[in-house]
Amino acid sequence: MDKLFLFSRILGIIMLVIGLVLNYIISRRRFYRRSITGMQVFRSYEHYWITRWIEGIGKLVAYALIVFGLMVVLGSIMLPSKIK
Repeated sequence: MDKLFLFSRILGIIMLVIGLVLNYIISRRRFYRRSITGMQVFRSYEHYWITRWIEGIGKLVAYALIVFGLMVVLGSIMLPSKIK
């Protein structure tokens, strides 16, 4: 039983870290795509549309990983104290 809680805690931490890194990478790409006037620069409308769509899905995945990672970590910390 302890191995299961340890595994879930490690899995939650990994999910949390991956979510934070993914969110950082997407935000960093958006920042460096901006011009001196503050507008994002794209090669074409299609490139704009595809990039924004993929980044939106990536942000949703990142936020989901962060939330589920936190829930798994907190659950693996709080649940063993209630079982004993």
